[in-house]
Amino acid sequence: MPSTLLLVEEGAGYTVLPYASVHLLVEAGRLEVWPFDPPITRQLILATSSHRPMSSNFRPLFRAVRTELRDIISTHIWKPLAPS
Repeated sequence: MPSTLLLVEEGAGYTVLPYASVHLLVEAGRLEVWPFDPPITRQLILATSSHRPMSSNFRPLFRAVRTELRDIISTHIWKPLAPS
């Protein structure tokens, strides 16, 4: 990905990447982004076995991952704010 981003930054082409992959370059003014219309969406799934119960050691990790993802999503690193 770094070589692809370098080529895009130098004007040699385009790429399709998640916003989280390029947000620092966008904030630095080194890249411009355009959303797809209709937007491309994704769901993140944290799956556990239906045959084995979740261990008590895993429950705090599960909660921590869920909290961290909510925090990341709220910062708009994964999805930029709509243009004004």
